[in-house]
Parts: sequence; structure tokens; C-alpha cells
Amino acid sequence: MKRIKVAAPDSDLAKALDKATTTPVLLEKDGEFYSLKHVDANQEDLFVNYETDVAIAMSLVKPITPEELTRRKALSEKILAKREERVITPLTTAELVRQARKKEMHD
Repeated sequence: MKRIKVAAPDSDLAKALDKATTTPVLLEKDGEFYSLKHVDANQEDLFVNYETDVAIAMSLVKPITPEELTRRKALSEKILAKREERVITPLTTAELVRQARKKEMHD
């Protein structure tokens, strides 16, 4: 097993390791999951509880329900539809003056 020294005490990884001293921590990167837990470096077999650790880690990952997936898809479609309606190009001074005059005429 390769050892990596974590030197930056305020890093996110160091904080996750601090949490792992009391309870296993599940990390996610790009859809891949990694389990952290405190081990005694002097322990002869570091993988003695491996299957139990994997079961604990997998119990922390909750699958998305069909209802949640439907909600997320609907929200994405709404956002994409609004994107087509929105114009975010900057206005010139002349356009701003025209809009202000038009507004004054209608007030």
C-alpha cells in the first residue's frame, strides 16, 4: 500500500481525514467513489475489514428515485427553454437612451 503524506492541514483532504478518524468518509470524484477510514498503520492486515467497509460506503450512496430524476429533467428543460428566450448581449448607450425615451412616452 502506498503512503501519501498530507502536508496542508487546512486542505479539503486534511479535513476529510480528520472526519475519518471517527467515522468512515465517502469521497466522490467524477462519479467514482473512494472510502476513507482511520487504520492503525501497525496493523498486520490493513484489508481485514475490506468487505465490511465497502458495504458501509455503499450504504451511504443513495440512488436517485424516478421522481427525483423526472424533477431534475423537467428543471433542465425549463432552464434550456428560458435560455433561448433570454438575450444577454450588452446594450449600447444609444439603445439605453431609446429604451428610456420609449418608457417615458408610455408613462
